[in-house]
Amino acid sequence: MNFSCNNKISHNQFAAVIIAAFLGCTAVSAPLGIIETAGGGAYISVFLGGFAASVLFYVLVRLTGKRMDNSYENAAYSSLGKVLGFIVLASVFAYTSVYGGFQLSTTARMVHFTMEKSVSSLFAAILIVFVAFYTALRGRECVGRISEIAAVLMLVFILFIFVLSAPSMDLITLKPTPDEWRGILKGAFMSFSALSVAGYVFIMLPEGENTKNAALSVFAAFLIITVVLSFGTALAVSCFGVEESKRKLWPVIQMMNYTEFPGSLVERQEVLMSGFYVFSSFILTSLSVHISSVMLESIFKRINRVFSVLVSCAALLFFCLCALRKGGFDAVYSIYGFNLAMYGVMILAPVVSVLRRKK
Repeated sequence: MNFSCNNKISHNQFAAVIIAAFLGCTAVSAPLGIIETAGGGAYISVFLGGFAASVLFYVLVRLTGKRMDNSYENAAYSSLGKVLGFIVLASVFAYTSVYGGFQLSTTARMVHFTMEKSVSSLFAAILIVFVAFYTALRGRECVGRISEIAAVLMLVFILFIFVLSAPSMDLITLKPTPDEWRGILKGAFMSFSALSVAGYVFIMLPEGENTKNAALSVFAAFLIITVVLSFGTALAVSCFGVEESKRKLWPVIQMMNYTEFPGSLVERQEVLMSGFYVFSSFILTSLSVHISSVMLESIFKRINRVFSVLVSCAALLFFCLCALRKGGFDAVYSIYGFNLAMYGVMILAPVVSVLRRKK
């Protein structure tokens, strides 16, 4: 682990942040829609879309990483100008608040329905934001250190679950029908769009060590996420069947109830899996608050650090409450569908910066 106090994150921490922050949220939000589209071939869609995203991020980070030797905010202003740079940074602030709020609402619902029904969704959301406030206030290095621990624990536990569950997989269920093959490519695009939230990567990139190894760290992290999601989706479809999986809110999480632990070590396995997802959501919330606060400080130069983090927490919690309201979930989910467009906005600054330096 890297315990230097240079306000930077190492390559290992860079990869760990990506895995810890995005593995949990994509495991919950992505498979459901993809299963509805691709049916039994959903795991193929997840792999194709995830692999395409991994390769694209590798290429883009390899091209832009060496040239972004300053902060993302400075690159936005220097390459796009004050007006367009302001619009991009304001858009990133709004997007991280909306996306973070949506994912937080999903976590809060899961805590209420699968872990402890006596805990309201609102209380769970406030508790996560409160802890994220402290982490974001400590800066990116704190997020990186916590993510190193979280990523290892998550991957070891998930690997253990996969080893226990793999022998019982129904391969016949996983064989796509002719009609499902038509939806696999559409599902792959949905998988790619779900991972497009990794535009976060280009904002974090200048905060690490800008060498070609950063691209390898990003590629490895997203490839790990892709493999885990693909296998997890296959297990869920095999466990429930295609039609039942479509009716499940969180098929990958709920599949845990049907996994037999040796010696009955755990009675409610889905609670344990939900706990790891909540840990992932905490990392994502901390990262979203950190990025939002940095954007605010770049837009309003004299803003206090504590105040910027507080405003970011309030904005994220506001969109979480919008999603928790009756009918609000669908409204925020429709905004979540603009991931791909916002991904383009996030990479605008580094791409323009590279093009300008080549002239």
